[in-house]
Amino acid sequence: MKNDENTQENKKELLKVKKKYSIKYVLVVKLIEVYVVFLLVISAAFLYRLVSIGIVSFLILIAIIIVALILSKKSASQTYISFYDDKVFYKRKFLFIDTERTLEYSEIKDIVFTQGTTWYTRMWQKIFGYGNIYIYPKKGNIITHGMTVEVVENIDKVVKDIKTVIGDKIK
Repeated sequence: MKNDENTQENKKELLKVKKKYSIKYVLVVKLIEVYVVFLLVISAAFLYRLVSIGIVSFLILIAIIIVALILSKKSASQTYISFYDDKVFYKRKFLFIDTERTLEYSEIKDIVFTQGTTWYTRMWQKIFGYGNIYIYPKKGNIITHGMTVEVVENIDKVVKDIKTVIGDKIK
């Protein structure tokens, strides 16, 4: 009887951290390079009186924005990290790639919280109150064995919640 209760207790999710979908964030931060390229192309097209190329470029830009918003929303709805009493579970689904990983706390080297990876994303993540969470494994690397959730809402509160859940379980 105690073994059944202990198993159920280990399976209880203590905290779930999800990726945030924000239209403003995608439009402002994620697509800035696309805007610059298309601004140059459209400007050059109108400068050389190639109106049809300018219009087609503008329509392509609109299509890219729509696709980026759809993909970002789909990714955000299917990316999360769940913290349990003895382990962390990660799930990410993007297009045709499903990633699921589980790490026991003893297998985790470090958990890092950042706001942005460049000055530009850092600035906007601070403005929006977002941040990133990276869980590094002791064996392997962050890409093949780790966990990453970028654009987490209320990052300061999430950091406190994670520290409360994991306590001193990571050494």
